[in-house]
Amino acid sequence: MDASVEDQAAFDVVIIGGGITGVAIAQFARAAGYSVCLLEQGEIGAQTSANSSKLIHGGLRYLESGQLGLVRKSLTDRHKLLKLAPNLVKPVPFTIPVYDTSQRPAWLIRLGLSLYWLLSGFSALGRFRSIPKSQWSTLGGIKQQGLQTVFQYWDAQTHDKKLTQAVAASALKLGAQLMTHAKCTQLTHQGMSDPQGYHWLVDYQLQGDLLQDDQLQDAQLPDDLLQNSQLQDSQRQKSPLQRHQPQQHTLAARMVINAAGPWVNEVIAAQAAPKNSLTPLAIEWVQGSHLLLDIPAPEGIFYLESHLDKRVVFVMPWEGNTLIGTTETLQTSLKTPMEPHPDEIDYLLQIYQHYFQNRHSIEQLNGLIIGHFCGVRVLPKAQGKLFNRSRDTLIVPGSLGVDGFEPRLLSIYGGKLTTFRDTAKQVLADIRKQLGARTVIADVDSLTLE
Repeated sequence: MDASVEDQAAFDVVIIGGGITGVAIAQFARAAGYSVCLLEQGEIGAQTSANSSKLIHGGLRYLESGQLGLVRKSLTDRHKLLKLAPNLVKPVPFTIPVYDTSQRPAWLIRLGLSLYWLLSGFSALGRFRSIPKSQWSTLGGIKQQGLQTVFQYWDAQTHDKKLTQAVAASALKLGAQLMTHAKCTQLTHQGMSDPQGYHWLVDYQLQGDLLQDDQLQDAQLPDDLLQNSQLQDSQRQKSPLQRHQPQQHTLAARMVINAAGPWVNEVIAAQAAPKNSLTPLAIEWVQGSHLLLDIPAPEGIFYLESHLDKRVVFVMPWEGNTLIGTTETLQTSLKTPMEPHPDEIDYLLQIYQHYFQNRHSIEQLNGLIIGHFCGVRVLPKAQGKLFNRSRDTLIVPGSLGVDGFEPRLLSIYGGKLTTFRDTAKQVLADIRKQLGARTVIADVDSLTLE
């Protein structure tokens, strides 16, 4: 596109994707003094970030694959979120039954829980215990046959979509601009040709409006906060952002952050065809399905080993009912809305029936399904079982040409709900490196989330 920067709304940072990672980067970058605009093709936090297992946890199972750094990072962020978002992130007990048929024996679970406590810095929340046999019959009807040991430890649970919206609201309050129903359609790299340092032109189709008109779904945002989401006069020059009809618009950006989740490579593919193009990582889409059953919620969360394939599956309380998840199923396309496959439904119901067999048959459980949801995560393509793949976040700089020139673009692959703050912190460090420091306007470590 040949339009000059003066004809566009211009920002230090344009973020593509309004999931937990994107809104967290918007919050961190705006708090650090950068002008920020975020484009989300749907609603804020309505895709993967609304369809997780609702856990803020260290990831006990990641110890099996040696991901100690990820677990330590997750436990650090869990501690921070319990302080910053006490109304959204709450401690909850986890129960681990160990049977004579379990692949993970009691001594190994005890060792893992001890390491988990160590990595948490010996926090009070990290303590664990063995539940006496005399209390096993009170554990929500869990199968008693073959039961050898029962452990209890603590982690945290959240409402993932509300947490995402709370971070978005914080970013808005700081002055970031967020647009929903704004789909990125093309990236044009200008490089050093622009004297003001705007390396990118970002074309997008706006089907909604600024967030004050197309508000966060389910969020109650005060008027003064909504006013902060309007473009400042200096950024409005000849800008068409206030139009409602679907049209192509353009932003100028000194740096682009691609936080589009499962659509990360689609954004890279939207680059205008120059001599040299950005190269995406080879990825796989992995669907995680959950079922909501019309069964009274358990007291706490059961951490269960699937008798079918030895994966970890959770049985959790959710809005007064019982939630079971998750699966890991490779997807070949991104269709929305996502639906669980029949074999995923059967898989989850079989696991529930195996551990709570005195309650319902599989047929009865099918009749008790009152809801379901599916989230899609991104994993770099690799050999081996999905269960053993790294869940760490990859922050990949774009590269153009055989000389490896790196434009000011970062693509985020993967990520965990728990570690969104750590990811945002890493991205902010790169923004500072590329654009230089700005005057800090807020301390993100003291911004509470409501």
